[in-house]
Amino acid sequence: MRQQAVLSENLINNLTLIMAQNFSKPTSSSCCQSCPFFEDYQDEGGRGWCHAFNQSARRHHPKTHDCELISMEPPKTVKVQLHSKAVEEDCGYAVPVDSVVIDLKVNEITRNAIETALQSLFDLSEWVVADFWQPELESVF
Repeated sequence: MRQQAVLSENLINNLTLIMAQNFSKPTSSSCCQSCPFFEDYQDEGGRGWCHAFNQSARRHHPKTHDCELISMEPPKTVKVQLHSKAVEEDCGYAVPVDSVVIDLKVNEITRNAIETALQSLFDLSEWVVADFWQPELESVF
């Protein structure tokens, strides 16, 4: 009976230690704020944007295993040319009323990843992605 009580007590102590290790307050190096994909909004709420998963995040959020896998490769900067969906006629051709080129950080350079990242930044109902490219691959004439 005594051995069983000692074993139970040891088991409870070990579980308590494991829970304390797993649920302890994360250090700054294991939080979003130290991640290269995290864009800090510098507000008092600790809010920011996770470019790895294209979603809102907070400085104090702990890094997950998925974060560790993705953080091996930093985000890529791409230039994205947007055309307005509104068009006007010019010599019989439909021409966009407005066009803009923006810089955007994404994990992979695909149309889907770019559109997902753009949708999180602003309403795309009036814009369409016309083109995208890596700035370091631009040629200088």
